[in-house]
Amino acid sequence: MAKVWINGEVFEYDYSSTPLSEAILVEKEMGYRFAQYVEDRLAGSARATAMFIRTVWLRNGRDVPLADLESGAVPVDLNDVRVEDDAETEPDPKDSPAPDGTPTTGTGT
Repeated sequence: MAKVWINGEVFEYDYSSTPLSEAILVEKEMGYRFAQYVEDRLAGSARATAMFIRTVWLRNGRDVPLADLESGAVPVDLNDVRVEDDAETEPDPKDSPAPDGTPTTGTGT
């Protein structure tokens, strides 16, 4: 579980679960595939960050339209948006070193 700070408030956010309804909402509001949204968010896109804030707030009971974030009707200071992963979050297996192999498999198998 991650903690997300937005304008001084802290919200819980579970990266391990993405409801299909949320992915569809992202695609409708962003106008492209969910996978592209994830890539854009990780690359630092301001619009994808706005959508991320929208999904964090939605999961925490606050329905703020994306248009209100984009227009500034609901102000967000990007300097006050950060994500902190819980120390107990399991590491991504892709980030782990390859295991030592056996005499018949070699390393990295």
